[in-house]
Amino acid sequence: ILPVLPRLVKNAGFQPVKRQAYSIDFSYGADAHESFYEDLKIAFKLLQPFMLRWKTIDSAEELEKLYQQTLDEMQAEEFCACSPLLTVLGVKP
Repeated sequence: ILPVLPRLVKNAGFQPVKRQAYSIDFSYGADAHESFYEDLKIAFKLLQPFMLRWKTIDSAEELEKLYQQTLDEMQAEEFCACSPLLTVLGVKP
């Protein structure tokens, strides 16, 4: 959606359309890492019943193993992650 968002805003009648791209670094040791880790820790736990119900994974045991592996990898010094973000602004006349 990021590449087409400015066009969608313009097509909706907003002008001038301005955009600001940036990213958040969630890598180990980065400022945002700990809050990202805590948020994902909770979110993944809350999603587990849905994943089991939707049959996206075979068993609760397998899901718990993957959950723990994810948390372990996110706490490793080698963990790197970032999220691209885009703000699009415009005024509708």
